[in-house]
Amino acid sequence: MTWAGRRKLYYGGLACIVIALFLFVKIYPKLSAAPTCFDGKQNTNERGVDCGGGCAKICQADASPLVVKWSRSFKVGDGFYNAFAYVENQNIRAAAPLVRYEFTLYDKDNVFITTRQGSAYVPPNGRLGIFESAIDTGKRAPKYTTFHFLNEPIWLTVTEEESTQSVFAEAGVPTNLDIAPRLQVSLENQSISTLRNIDVFAIIYDEDGIALGTSKTSIDTMVSGQKKSIPFTWREPFAGASKRTEVITQVNVLANRQ
Repeated sequence: MTWAGRRKLYYGGLACIVIALFLFVKIYPKLSAAPTCFDGKQNTNERGVDCGGGCAKICQADASPLVVKWSRSFKVGDGFYNAFAYVENQNIRAAAPLVRYEFTLYDKDNVFITTRQGSAYVPPNGRLGIFESAIDTGKRAPKYTTFHFLNEPIWLTVTEEESTQSVFAEAGVPTNLDIAPRLQVSLENQSISTLRNIDVFAIIYDEDGIALGTSKTSIDTMVSGQKKSIPFTWREPFAGASKRTEVITQVNVLANRQ
C-alpha cells in the first residue's frame, strides 16, 4: 500500500473513532439515565406510573377518597349567600396541593338557581372547610346546596412533623345574637415552626347539630408561640338558637416547605 493510501486509511479510521465517541457522549446518558418519578413509566420501586415507592406522589389506589360530610348555603344579605362544605381527609400522611370543586344551589322546588366553582388545598389528616362567599342568587332563595369535586386530588406524601402542623383554636361564646352575631376566637401556634397560609373557619350549630352560620378568615403568618384573637361577624341573626361552636384551622404544609 502506498503512503497516500495508508494516510487515507488512518484518517478515515480516526474519523470513525471521533464520530463513535460523539454518539456515545450524546446517546449513552439517555440510555443509562436512572429512572425518575417524572419519566411517564412505572419503574424501580414505583407502585404505579410515577407514583408510590420512592416518589412523593401517592397512587390513587393507595389513598382514601375525600368524604363530604355536608354542604349548605347561608344568607348574608338580600340575594347573596355564602356556601360551605364540611369535608374530611382520612389520609394521615397525604395532602393535595390543588383540587377543583363546584357548589350548586337549588330552590325549594329543587329548581337550579346558580353554581360556583373554585379550587382548594387539602391538608393532611382531618377536617377541612371549603367556603365560597357572596354567591348572587338574584331574588331566589336557595333551599338545597350540593357540593362535589371536579377532579381527583394529586396526593403528595407529607412528613410526620408536617402532618401535625396546626394552630390551636379556642372559641368564646357567641354574642349579639339578636342583631349581628359576633364570635371571638383565640389562636395559638403551639408548634416550633413559623406557620404560613393559615385558614380559619367558624361554624355555629343549633341543638340538632345543624349549621346555622359559617365564616372564614385567613392569616398570612404566625411565628412559634404567637397568639392571636380574631373576630367573626355575621350581618343577620341566625335562623335558630346557637348551641355549639366549632373552629377548623388549616395550615398549608406544602406551602410551608422551605
